[in-house]
Amino acid sequence: MCIHPFVPLDGFVLAVAPQFPLASAVDENILRSFSYRHPALFSAQNTEKESVMRERITDAAARFRIGHSIELPDKTTEIDVLLADEESSTVVFAELKWSRKPNRTLERIARDEDIAKGLTQLQLIRAYARKHPDFLHELGKLPRSVESYGSIHYLLVVWDYWFWIDREDGIAVISFDAFLPALREGASLQILVTELLKYEWLPIEGRDFRVDYATTAVNGALLELPNFYPSN
Repeated sequence: MCIHPFVPLDGFVLAVAPQFPLASAVDENILRSFSYRHPALFSAQNTEKESVMRERITDAAARFRIGHSIELPDKTTEIDVLLADEESSTVVFAELKWSRKPNRTLERIARDEDIAKGLTQLQLIRAYARKHPDFLHELGKLPRSVESYGSIHYLLVVWDYWFWIDREDGIAVISFDAFLPALREGASLQILVTELLKYEWLPIEGRDFRVDYATTAVNGALLELPNFYPSN
């Protein structure tokens, strides 16, 4: 209903369920509908999504040292984005994932697998960086060895769809929608990452939204549904 909110009635008469399109982003509906109607074309366009994320990060993080698409010497994976801040002695290895929100259960499984793949890639990067801490310096991507930095973070930056991953030995997941404005506004890479990892940008019931339950009778049965509203 979020994608095609029209219901055929008699002849050429269509009914619309307004709560679905009004609660959804127009561009999101268009992209999702396009992906279902023309999957081959969407897949071709899909390869450019991470480059869009890199471009936006590059624009937002102009005051930091930045590199992207750095292949590991052992060819196991690549570093999507590398950020370094010499003043706060901080390095961030970022893996980017832009996955369309799922519409069906099988799609959700596929999206979860894609996010999990990003986690595996970060684990490979972390293992290589710890075993070969000088490789980025040797490639001219950092002015010194990775191990000489005071703070090292491995971030899985996801856009549109994500699921929670517990923080583990420097690896954490954050939303691109929170990461990008933090890059624009933060003067210190260490401070902005520390603030992001508090996860205070996640919506909290009572602070950011409220939930009211509405009961509807359908053929003698009662159906209770939650309605979400912004907090006043």
